[in-house]
Amino acid sequence: MTFRHALAAAVLTALALPAAAQDYENCQWQSNEGRIAQSYELVGPAACEALCTETEGCSSWYYIPHNFNPTGGPGECGLYGAASDPQPHDREYCGTVGSE
Repeated sequence: MTFRHALAAAVLTALALPAAAQDYENCQWQSNEGRIAQSYELVGPAACEALCTETEGCSSWYYIPHNFNPTGGPGECGLYGAASDPQPHDREYCGTVGSE
């Protein structure tokens, strides 16, 4: 691979995830209990957080970019009524909304 190809690959990789994702914590919830909704249609952790904010009973969310769902979704967003013990994770994002 030439330098030009490597540079192009690096730029495309950087553009693949919205820059706003850098503002979110890389983490995952340790339990899937209490999941109230899931979507494979959203792009980016900001969209997942917004869906949680708009969903009654949602207090926490996670987003996995570029999932391998057979339906071809851009990412996986899960919403929880409650979640605990966020753990560091290189490829996932998670957060809470509201007064937590």
